[in-house]
Amino acid sequence: MLKRTITILGFAVLPLIAFAQQGATISGTVTDAETGDVLSGANVNIASLGIGAATGADGTYHINASAETAQGQDIEITVNFIGYSVSTATISLTAGDHSQNFALSRDVLGLNEVIV
Repeated sequence: MLKRTITILGFAVLPLIAFAQQGATISGTVTDAETGDVLSGANVNIASLGIGAATGADGTYHINASAETAQGQDIEITVNFIGYSVSTATISLTAGDHSQNFALSRDVLGLNEVIV
């Protein structure tokens, strides 16, 4: 009887343990602010956690943070892409799924003529 009770309690507690260890997933799309075109190969970083990702061919990214880091802290997400201004966003990181899209503006530099 005791063995049966322990088994039942074990199965009742197991889902709670799995839920308590759930990490966070941050995902979204990076686009050109002017045209709306997706930006493939943009870098998306969370420097404070030392993690990041690059956008795929469809402009989307997915970053997984472990359960230890998903403790309600505010994190800054930075996105950069050659020829565009850097964009940042701050979110409160908790366990579960988060969505954060970015629209990057072109960074036009006025270069002077170089004569060799």
